[in-house]
Amino acid sequence: MTPKVRSSTLRDYASGLGRVSDRLGQMPLQALRPLDIEEMYASLLKEGHRYGGGLAPKTVRNLHIACAGHWRMHIDSVLFRATSPHW
Repeated sequence: MTPKVRSSTLRDYASGLGRVSDRLGQMPLQALRPLDIEEMYASLLKEGHRYGGGLAPKTVRNLHIACAGHWRMHIDSVLFRATSPHW
């Protein structure tokens, strides 16, 4: 099955999910709480860019959406109870 998104989109998704894994990867998915995700968002907004500084709010929101697709089975009970960044 061929992806229906551009290769740059897949690259951005992979990069974003890598950031999530760096921050939450050691935690069992069943133990993940909305607060953990909200703290990760705050961390990404403050210091998530690989060249220093924080990620743009839209980038963090896009990451929220990508995680929703990646974690679909557990997401309904955790990710959607987490507060998405506002701007």
